[in-house]
Amino acid sequence: MSGKATFGLIGLATMGENLVLNMLDRGISVSVYNRTTEKTKEFVRKTKKENLCGSETIEGFCNSLASPRKILLMVQAGAGVESVLSKLLPLLDKNDVVIDGGNSNYADTERRVKQFQEAGVFFLGCGISGGEEGARNGPAMMPGGDRRGWPAVGDLLRSIAAQADGSPCCEWIGDGGSGHFVKTVHNAIEYAEMQLISETYFVMKNLLGISPVECSNVFEVWLSGELESYLLSITVKILRAGNGDLIEKIRDVARQKGTGHWFVVEAMGLGLATPTIAAAVSARHLSGMHAERKECSSLPKHPPGKTGEKEELLSTLKKAFCAARIVAHAEGFLVIQHTAKKHGWKLDYTAVCRVWKAGCIIRSALIKEIEAAYARNPDLGFLLADAGLKEKLEKNLPALRKTVGISTGHALPTPALSAALSFIDGLAARKLPTNLIQAQRDFFGAHTYELEGGEGVSVHTDWNVVS
Repeated sequence: MSGKATFGLIGLATMGENLVLNMLDRGISVSVYNRTTEKTKEFVRKTKKENLCGSETIEGFCNSLASPRKILLMVQAGAGVESVLSKLLPLLDKNDVVIDGGNSNYADTERRVKQFQEAGVFFLGCGISGGEEGARNGPAMMPGGDRRGWPAVGDLLRSIAAQADGSPCCEWIGDGGSGHFVKTVHNAIEYAEMQLISETYFVMKNLLGISPVECSNVFEVWLSGELESYLLSITVKILRAGNGDLIEKIRDVARQKGTGHWFVVEAMGLGLATPTIAAAVSARHLSGMHAERKECSSLPKHPPGKTGEKEELLSTLKKAFCAARIVAHAEGFLVIQHTAKKHGWKLDYTAVCRVWKAGCIIRSALIKEIEAAYARNPDLGFLLADAGLKEKLEKNLPALRKTVGISTGHALPTPALSAALSFIDGLAARKLPTNLIQAQRDFFGAHTYELEGGEGVSVHTDWNVVS
């Protein structure tokens, strides 16, 4: 390649390679660097593009880029990113732009934005969703950080993003770590969606005694309506693989990379209940508890067996799945809003929805409904305050209650479906049993309590002498 490259990318794993190919197809000249030199050489050799060059050293990589430099990191979050940045920062000039495109913890991004500002370099944290296919053909991108760096890279990032309704699924999210946090919430909703689909499949398969292929056929019908989603569409293909035999051979152990955990910790730190998402995260942990599962495998349990009419149960499951999905998304947006308030981020929630409408893993018809809810009321607080979503939840809630009851009665674990129901019941309850908990706290620790109608006034009782 003659001259200097427009854009640089560090990290040639699956996502990095495919993002580069995406850029090259759009005529963008790219310089690449990987800590393993042979990986860089092999990628350049097999790609055979005139607008691509590779560097064996990070110094050579920086020298290969036009000024101001625009660099995207696609390396492992945490120590991996930290290591690269420590080598990169001394080589940069004022007004260069560095973008962390991995799944970094938003608190790290907040810190790095400030660190790079001191050197006159603009640091962005950009959540990227879509997996290998999205990276190659157009991902959803959630950039945030030092806004002064956005004009230099905005058009380029938007040019490689997915398209929805004629617009790129890449919009400026906000300051600090907001871009990475929105991606964390995306992933948390993804956890819940995957768990809810899996539980629905599990109940369907065990209570109706139907094959994975038959379950796939049911999900395919659901795809044509309000339950349309990318995750449900890939489930249809998964359940048909090997004529339904492959899914039965896969170990029931689900791994995770940590973003779901980060979400739950953030929610708890804010004093927010997000039980559906928390249950989805916990279910993955439980799946890996091999010794404990073996110890409990002999406990008596009701055999699943068949129950009810097939079409009636399928209709109930569909409605239950619909209701629980609404709850999971409401939990996700609740935490975004409270975290944004904590950090003073000015977020546009319709923009978040637009980014999630294509290219990303949680794209679905429901995201479009949520976008419409925020368009109707940009100041909408809790998502379930929207009349349309609330009405849909109310309509499907009896089916969720019935599904959880049937599943529990037949010893079928449905942690996320059950958590969604309990969350709504807790929110709707006129009074919760937590008054007894507070009395207990006062008894053993003199933590005091408040009386009904006396908010803000602490009361203590000597429980050993009160009659």
